Amino acid sequence: MLFALWRGDRPARLAALVYLCVYPALFIAQEGLDWGTAARLPVEAAGFVALLLLLLRDRPAWLLWAWAFRLIVVATYVATLLDPRISPLAFLTALNTWCVAELTALLWGAIQAARTGAARAIA
Repeated sequence: MLFALWRGDRPARLAALVYLCVYPALFIAQEGLDWGTAARLPVEAAGFVALLLLLLRDRPAWLLWAWAFRLIVVATYVATLLDPRISPLAFLTALNTWCVAELTALLWGAIQAARTGAARAIA
């Protein structure tokens, strides 16, 4: 996220800011309020909507992937709330997998922006 803030273009920086707001809010919802998974779903949904708004404004491929992974994160939360047979280990494994994929997409966008900026600086 810090690399995206430092070297990213406008969409990468805004997406990094979304993540920097979502992750502490998730911690507060989980630990501070102690409401469990249901408390984190609105925070994840807010991140989903924020990325959707960014995607509607700017349409780089990496942002579409980040938004799609955020959609899967929200779907994982909904599935866990609807089906109590999903174990906490399976839930956390899926959640971590999709979050890493999201951050990888953000890194992709920041690297593309850095390369484009370096190419413009040389030209």
